[in-house]
Amino acid sequence: MQNKVFFGIIGFYFAIFGVFHFVRLALGWEIIVENYSVPTLISGIYFIFGIFMVYLSYKNIKGKTEKEEEPLLEEEE
Repeated sequence: MQNKVFFGIIGFYFAIFGVFHFVRLALGWEIIVENYSVPTLISGIYFIFGIFMVYLSYKNIKGKTEKEEEPLLEEEE
């Protein structure tokens, strides 16, 4: 049960993370750190990474559920 909650929180965080980077790409927002302008290509890479992490979190939540519901097999003599 604790793993489901953990992966749910992680999945939600990375979903927000991915949406932010997608919006930055779509609207062309500029990020400037001191005198350096961060390229939008970085947001494209982080968007793909965020969506991949959401997929892995969802996969782990579903995988844990299926494993918990499997009945134990009896050993043969």
